[in-house]
Amino acid sequence: MKTKNWALVLPMAAALSNCSPATTPAETKENSSISATVALSAIPDTKEVTTLDLLNYARSMLSFKKPDEFSKSFNDTALAGKNFDFHLAVNKRGDEGSINYGYDADREILTLLVLPEAGTIHRGDHDTDLDFNYIVTTHETILGKPGPMTNAYGVTKNVTPSYEFMVGVGSASGEYMGALPHTEVTADRKFVMYDIASKELKLTPEQARTVVSEMWAEVSGTFKPSEDGKILTCKESSKDATINYPYEEHWTQCVYSARISHVRIVSKAFGVLAEWPETGKDALTGKYLRN
Repeated sequence: MKTKNWALVLPMAAALSNCSPATTPAETKENSSISATVALSAIPDTKEVTTLDLLNYARSMLSFKKPDEFSKSFNDTALAGKNFDFHLAVNKRGDEGSINYGYDADREILTLLVLPEAGTIHRGDHDTDLDFNYIVTTHETILGKPGPMTNAYGVTKNVTPSYEFMVGVGSASGEYMGALPHTEVTADRKFVMYDIASKELKLTPEQARTVVSEMWAEVSGTFKPSEDGKILTCKESSKDATINYPYEEHWTQCVYSARISHVRIVSKAFGVLAEWPETGKDALTGKYLRN
């Protein structure tokens, strides 16, 4: 099992490689020991919200079941109005995460990049885009134990189940989340798409190595209800294995609605390297760069 928390990489036990198949999302809902009540009480008004709080709170919502038809749904209002200031890792470009770097040694250019994750629901042989745009705070990946599976034509292959769980802050309903370059789109309805925020720095290989060795991102803002009144929205999807791709994939994405006031990339040696503040809904518009 590999778990990546972009604020902190948690050590995983090597013994997991010999354990039984990974717990499925359905089993997690049944077996979760983190109740909604515990999650809410774990984030009092005086406590700074952490990325671990977001992870546990999302798990609580996914495991929550109404006792009966007369009971209210999961209450996520405890986070409304709370401020956050997360310190996240800046990963090498091509790795997971929303905040990355790349270095061109020949040109001596360090490039810093912020690209919000765009949510996608996977259904069978097609994908459907969600209105999710968010900065990843935690990304868990679990690979289960391979097992034989036979298709309708009698062909048997070992299939590996995989489970991805992504948590982040941003927009779950196409609303403006602040702080980053964006383009407003008004076709059948109004929504916002986000550009790549980037900055290039001229640094020698020695300087770049020093910068990257102790570099992090700071993401600040305030939790706020989305247009539908929710703070937390989660979507689950899956895709079956095929003969040519023997992986049964499951995804869960949980997004906390927020207004992001600042995104900074900071180095211990050089201070603030790049900064994207919220400057207004009509500021920083540009060409939509996502391919």
